Amino acid sequence: MIDNVRLRSAAMPASVISIGCPGDWVLHRIGPLALGAAAPPAVVVDLDGSSPPLPGSLSLADLVVDGVHSRYLNPPKSGVAVLPNGGVTRDQAAEVIAALASSWPAVVLREALPETQIIPLVVGMPLVTPSRPAIYQPSGRMLAPPGPGLLLPSLSRSVASSLIRGTLPLRQRWIRAWAAVWEAKWA
Repeated sequence: MIDNVRLRSAAMPASVISIGCPGDWVLHRIGPLALGAAAPPAVVVDLDGSSPPLPGSLSLADLVVDGVHSRYLNPPKSGVAVLPNGGVTRDQAAEVIAALASSWPAVVLREALPETQIIPLVVGMPLVTPSRPAIYQPSGRMLAPPGPGLLLPSLSRSVASSLIRGTLPLRQRWIRAWAAVWEAKWA
């Protein structure tokens, strides 16, 4: 089950990636979780308070109000911590994000207007070429991406359902494919 794990400090600096999928709530919810699962230990921080919340008991708002104590800055050896939004903005959470980024090896920010977009490739839908490389998710028949970035394998219904329910299917090909985002120079 995806849940908050004890947040602890690592020697290596964090990689911080801002992603999201405006217009597709399923990919907007499960993409950040998959990206975190591809590089454990990771923390997924929900900065999109207007979307359905990510799973987790301790929220970003809790850390903004209570402060980030040292016990939250020690990542475990593996796993994914998830901080649902709780009603705060990116500006209000800036200090918390900076503290997490200085301690966690991988930080995923789910945002409504992300730096790296997840773009669904749907037959019959017009494709807009993004200004930056993106993460492309084919739906059904494989389409060529309209621009540079990562083309994910097909997403199975069982993997999508598991992630929506809050379970990480770690050994799945679709989850493993997200590791390429952490290696990309553009993300």
